[in-house]
Amino acid sequence: MANQSDRIHDAIYDAINAFAFLHVTFDKDTGHRTTALTTETPETLLVREVSSQFVDARNNRRDPRLREREDWRWEADVVFDNQVGIEEFEALMTTTPIFLPRTAELDQQAVVFLEETDVDHPAEQQGSTGTRVSFRFVAQLSRR
Repeated sequence: MANQSDRIHDAIYDAINAFAFLHVTFDKDTGHRTTALTTETPETLLVREVSSQFVDARNNRRDPRLREREDWRWEADVVFDNQVGIEEFEALMTTTPIFLPRTAELDQQAVVFLEETDVDHPAEQQGSTGTRVSFRFVAQLSRR
């Protein structure tokens, strides 16, 4: 049986996992940053839903007890072995949100927007750890 949470989870996971994040280095003498043409993939990727907001059902005004999901918030925690740049991924997600059309089994489409990013960088000359990122997404569902 198809459901929206599986579909949204997998779309976020696939978007991050398939993206070629660019490797970043810092010159030990000048401290200048260089973005290389080599790419990195996530070492660890965990996607989970974190909250939902519900409103009165739009298409059923006769029963005020009926509610429907309006916003669905998701978080993706990503860990890389090396330092990476995330600007290109953010640009892609903010100009081309994830779109999940209606299907025969699911009567609502979903648009998944990147809402916020938190980044934790290791010390610039410390090669033993990499960038950690928390991407926060909002999935907005259409009317039924």
